[in-house]
Amino acid sequence: MGKILIYFFSLIVVGSCNQPPSQQTKGVQINGKINFPTEGVVLLEEYGEKELTVVDTIEVQPSGEFTQQMVLTEPGFYRLNLYGQQMVNLIIYQEDLTIEVDGNTPDGDVMVSGSQDMKNLTELNQLVQGFQKHVGALNQEFVQANSTGDEAEMERIRSQFEVENAKHKALLKQKVAEMGNSLAILQIVGNFNVEEDFEFLDQLGNTFANDPPDTKHTPRFLGYIDEVRKQAKNNESLQIGKVAPEINLPNPDGSMVPLSSLRGKVVLVDFWAQWCRPCRLENPNIVEAYQKFKDKGFEVYGVSLDRSKDKWLQGIQEDGLPWTHVSDLKYWQSEAARTYNINAIPASFLLDREGKIIAKNLRGPALHQKLKEVLG
Repeated sequence: MGKILIYFFSLIVVGSCNQPPSQQTKGVQINGKINFPTEGVVLLEEYGEKELTVVDTIEVQPSGEFTQQMVLTEPGFYRLNLYGQQMVNLIIYQEDLTIEVDGNTPDGDVMVSGSQDMKNLTELNQLVQGFQKHVGALNQEFVQANSTGDEAEMERIRSQFEVENAKHKALLKQKVAEMGNSLAILQIVGNFNVEEDFEFLDQLGNTFANDPPDTKHTPRFLGYIDEVRKQAKNNESLQIGKVAPEINLPNPDGSMVPLSSLRGKVVLVDFWAQWCRPCRLENPNIVEAYQKFKDKGFEVYGVSLDRSKDKWLQGIQEDGLPWTHVSDLKYWQSEAARTYNINAIPASFLLDREGKIIAKNLRGPALHQKLKEVLG
């Protein structure tokens, strides 16, 4: 139904810091109001290269009000941790902020004002969260249709999702174009992938390179863009018409199963994982296609990015996946994932009987249509 999202707090760690921060200090004040203060502590944490660091413990008045003074040398990404119940992401540097937050539930209301970066961050968050809420409703409809075996309704929902997803990405790109080099943009980078959105990511890299924000996160982001560009170049070996690179990983019994052993069949190389909700939602569609076309020479070669064999097998059993399965249980560091430049799942490659790539990332009715075209 969609791709798993990787948010900016995981993306900004890519690359190394090679740009020293400005030594000019700036005092910033954060004024806050917690509508539902409770027992516990409120922490201000900073996102570092690989971890969260506690910057300070914030003293909250019985009324729920607080004031936090900070002295900064560069912009940074922070998180307000309210009693371990609600988390609020912040970009802090040159402008004072005013925050009003519920504080007692993960989905509580949040209002932050005072800086353009936070205005941008709020707008992007609203877009992403609104889309996720909409997708969640579609997911529920899909689960209901699947439980009753209503294939027509399932197909309608898949098609609707593809349309809504395309609109959502176009709207995100439009918003980003209006924001220049705002650090808030880094939040939504993970919503795009190299294959479909390379031109967008490449231009984004040029924007930040030509007008770089004075922060350690800039070289990390540009390092990520360099990796994107290298990946795009490597993707040349994964173009339509090329013979798919070999994969040779163990199946659940421990026996090595090379992808090339399936030559002579039309094969869907499907990258998925038990923990990936969009993958699990797409699995019924693949099962349906498998049952429809297996007798005509169709096979699925499922490559799991799980880390636990038990979880891997649980996903196979729960979703009733009767095809060939392999995994080295190395998560995103899987040898196959690296070979195929996988940075988001579900991802798939359809191969002809000679092992050549004839289509990529077919989902919903598009998979059935292509198989019908190829196998009759």
